[in-house]
Amino acid sequence: MSYPHVITKTIKEFKLISPTTIEEALYALNEYKTDTRIIAGGTDLVPLMKHRAVTPKYVVSIEKLKELDYVRLVGDQLRIGALTKINTIKNSDVIMKNCYSLYEASLVFATPQIRNVATIGGNICRSSPSADTVPSLLVFNAQVKLVNQKGERIIPLEQFFTGPGLNVADSDLLTEIIIPIEKGEYGTAFHKISRNTSDLAKVNCAVKVSISHEKFSDVKVALGAVSDRPIRAKNVEKLLIDKKINAENIEKASEMVINDINPITDVRSTEIYRKEISKVLVKRMLNLAVERAQK
Repeated sequence: MSYPHVITKTIKEFKLISPTTIEEALYALNEYKTDTRIIAGGTDLVPLMKHRAVTPKYVVSIEKLKELDYVRLVGDQLRIGALTKINTIKNSDVIMKNCYSLYEASLVFATPQIRNVATIGGNICRSSPSADTVPSLLVFNAQVKLVNQKGERIIPLEQFFTGPGLNVADSDLLTEIIIPIEKGEYGTAFHKISRNTSDLAKVNCAVKVSISHEKFSDVKVALGAVSDRPIRAKNVEKLLIDKKINAENIEKASEMVINDINPITDVRSTEIYRKEISKVLVKRMLNLAVERAQK
């Protein structure tokens, strides 16, 4: 029996390149600059190719570059290889101790099956406005290392994204995420609002606060799915710096998030809902981060 209303698509023919070293990968990316995609876990790219939303002529698989799969402390930095699986992050004591909000993000990242395959580098390079790992990285002032045949550069993650699905990488390979570890006491928190446990976020939010003499000495707030890229809520941050920690200041700052975001209405949520829930999320995460900082 045929079902004429069902549209079946197949992946358009492409050439798969499987380098075994970073040098080989960079050569391939430079050689086939146009119509080329990098695949790691493939949890985003493969569905896009099946629906022919993207039709690359060349696909460079970096899954054999095992040297990009690690989580380690190097001095006062936490370094995560781009091929590190989300499940590895979820099970890492180093992540849990030093970047708890990233651990929280890994808990609600898609499904267990996806977490076993998806990589943190892939989640960043997909450059989705709703990427779950990104807000937690933004509040820790994370940087990313980009490598090409001419050399390497390290840039703030906040400068990496240029729009939905877009970033500054050209023939670059993202190899590492670098997170500076702050000395002293701080609290951090992450939460995600979605239609179900495995869905993309309607809104997600990460917060990191440092406290001194019962005042906010530092505040970082980041949100996803409320703009054309993950964003820092700098109006919220500015209002709280050097302010006393109390319900009134947190309430007032949470309302300011409306000036930092520019949400849209789509299949997951409405613009109005995203604006209202952003205020609620920021308030909740600020309170939770403060509670954790004070323990």
